[in-house]
Amino acid sequence: GLYDELRDGLLPSVPFETFNLPPDPTGGSGFVVRHGLEEEIRNVLTAGCTRVALCGMGGVGKSQLSLRVIHHPPVPCRMRFWLSADSEQALLADYVRLGIALGIVDLSGKSPLQDKASNVCSWLE
Repeated sequence: GLYDELRDGLLPSVPFETFNLPPDPTGGSGFVVRHGLEEEIRNVLTAGCTRVALCGMGGVGKSQLSLRVIHHPPVPCRMRFWLSADSEQALLADYVRLGIALGIVDLSGKSPLQDKASNVCSWLE
């Protein structure tokens, strides 16, 4: 299962500064520039906010806009990462993978993935 894959080290090697980032969508033919929304997100991040959530109907470009800002941050960032929330299991797995990349998750213990993911969330806060 997933726990065994994580424990056995079947994870991609990632640099500390980025984790799991899909490519910058800007060069793609389907990218729709939304200058107003992008500027609003940049202003919030520049003002000191460290987290932004985009909500809305599926297929309107939230992920593409997020990736555009992540690839071109308005302020210097120490870490940039992308977690899949396609399912609860995918999100838990990405939190644990991020924790491994950051060196804060130990897979030698048998604690549940939910506990390991929760520890990563707490560390990020």
